[in-house]
Amino acid sequence: MNPRTIKSLSFALLGLLLFFAVVILFKIYRDKDVPAQFTGALLGAIVTAAITMTLLHGQSQAEEAKERNVRVFEEKTKRYNDFLAKIWTVWEDRHVTLEELKDLMETFSRDIIIYTKRESTDLLLDHLSVIAKYSGDEALTEAGRTSVRKAIYDIINVLAGELNLGGQLCGDIQKKLNGLDDKIRPYILAKQAKQDLMDEVSRILRTAELDVSFGTPKFEAWLGDEYLWIQIERSPVYLALGPVSIKDPDSNPFIGFYVEFFGNRQFQEERAALRGWAKDFLNEIKFGVPVVDFNKPDTFETRRAEIERTADRKWTTQIAEMMIEYVKNWQSNGRNIRMLLDECGYPATEEQPKP
Repeated sequence: MNPRTIKSLSFALLGLLLFFAVVILFKIYRDKDVPAQFTGALLGAIVTAAITMTLLHGQSQAEEAKERNVRVFEEKTKRYNDFLAKIWTVWEDRHVTLEELKDLMETFSRDIIIYTKRESTDLLLDHLSVIAKYSGDEALTEAGRTSVRKAIYDIINVLAGELNLGGQLCGDIQKKLNGLDDKIRPYILAKQAKQDLMDEVSRILRTAELDVSFGTPKFEAWLGDEYLWIQIERSPVYLALGPVSIKDPDSNPFIGFYVEFFGNRQFQEERAALRGWAKDFLNEIKFGVPVVDFNKPDTFETRRAEIERTADRKWTTQIAEMMIEYVKNWQSNGRNIRMLLDECGYPATEEQPKP
């Protein structure tokens, strides 16, 4: 039984007991009037208890409904926020892959529809369809980027309306956000491109059949420019690519084996030069590598598209494959890089661990 019902019945019973006590002690009624008064008191107590129970039951239902609505609103808000966070994460690199689109649609179907009105659901599906139209395209046109951004803004407006928050990304706010996005977008793409290049080089190094094994690729500055470095394990030799952030417009990007001059005299006969920057590199430096200049994010996309159009494959894959071919084909005085390392005191172990 409901605790509140028990409480009401207890008060009613207590009232009856008090009634009898007062009647008996103070002889308020004559003996023949007691049954009638008792009946009236009992009916009054029953009516009072019934009314109290009805009021308490109604209050209890109202509080339960209020608590349920609060919990639903909190869960609805959380799922909406998570969905918007996922959309912005997907759009961080300014293109939407098919896998990301699939994940968005699954999240929408699982977490959003059950908390959203039919009219809002139809609008959200229309805006997601716009995003889907441009998914899988890594080189969006300006019109494509504008359409996807507007679809994201419209999704935010629909979800804000569902929560009755009152906030709206109106036309002026959208224009300002678009302006900010256009300014930061090149830097975001350049940052992502550097990571893509490291990931692709690392992947190909792990899968290629080479006589040497490499560590983890990293970007570091050298002589004022930025290069990609991958150290040959158990040796002072690095495979270098660069410059990739070009300060000198006359720079000619290259691939080469770097080994510091003064601390590694055993490599003296294989040096590319006896003085200048090339003294720290071994013979047969490969120039003319088609790198993108990460120091110029505003021209990054144009340069990347140009490289990929010429090579007919992703620029990161092209450069990674060029680095592998360089390692495989490098020779000096009839020796490959493995033979040179052995002669200079850096022999391979029986099993070459992968980076």
